[in-house]
Amino acid sequence: NRLLRRLMSVAPGERVPRHRLIRNLIESGAFEKAETEIRIFNKDFGPDGPVHRYRVNLMVARATRTPGILEEDRIAILEQAQELAVTGTERYPNNKSMLSAYVELGITYYKKTGGFQFYDDAMEKMKAAEERNGDPEISKIILKYERRMANHLQEPMEELEPD
Repeated sequence: NRLLRRLMSVAPGERVPRHRLIRNLIESGAFEKAETEIRIFNKDFGPDGPVHRYRVNLMVARATRTPGILEEDRIAILEQAQELAVTGTERYPNNKSMLSAYVELGITYYKKTGGFQFYDDAMEKMKAAEERNGDPEISKIILKYERRMANHLQEPMEELEPD
């Protein structure tokens, strides 16, 4: 992350080091720092597909990895992430990564609630992008997620923890 920050100071107009820093912060659980970097990025560069996806990923990470919050709060955060994901898929309808983030959110939501609505909507958007683009990579992504969801259907749903 230090190296990425140095790159950003040397080449402040480059987006890629900022993207990687945000991703690293989310993966390491530094949610507040990631949120700050996203705000700075949006102020400096405006809306951007990867950063919009990182906002969705940040909310999913908060919902799943923040210790000590109620299960209802986790579900509420996932529902807010879904609104953000829908906005992202409308703004960037052919972005495979944005669509994949939405499907991941749908799988996470299913694991928490048993509800298929987010997953179904995300897969519908993914299949529409496949038809529009004819991209074989999207077909592979769809197959991967269908298999993952089939595996989750064979496992028992996560128990809601009583608080």
